[in-house]
Amino acid sequence: MPPWNQVHQLNSIPIINRTEMNSYFADPISIIFRSCYLFTDVFLMLSGLLLSYSLLGRLQRGQKVNVIKEITGRYFRFAPPMAGLIIFATFLLPLLGNGPVWNLIINSQSELCKQNWWKNFLMIHNWIGFENICMANTHHVGQ
Repeated sequence: MPPWNQVHQLNSIPIINRTEMNSYFADPISIIFRSCYLFTDVFLMLSGLLLSYSLLGRLQRGQKVNVIKEITGRYFRFAPPMAGLIIFATFLLPLLGNGPVWNLIINSQSELCKQNWWKNFLMIHNWIGFENICMANTHHVGQ
């Protein structure tokens, strides 16, 4: 099923208690959780700033910076957790629940992961096409 149909179906799910849903969205804790993407952006900015500061500090002290070593070191720090997450999202997560919405979201994501796992493992998944990305929440790892 194309992703735009999934979004349309998710938007058309009937809501049982709209009053409860509105009170949930007005709750201050909910606002914090819904704005977490801001925290992710700040985290990425600070990590880039610290990495730049570290590299510039090494260059000012006269130390050589081996770019290939830096990139491979980063890859081998991220690859094992990414592999575990891919295995979990592809094979184990679909077995942990059921229901019509579960099948719509989780099983379709599992199928995307079965087809595109290698993009995530090589950390090029956000460069190739966001509509067919396996685990869209990991897009920041490939940057």
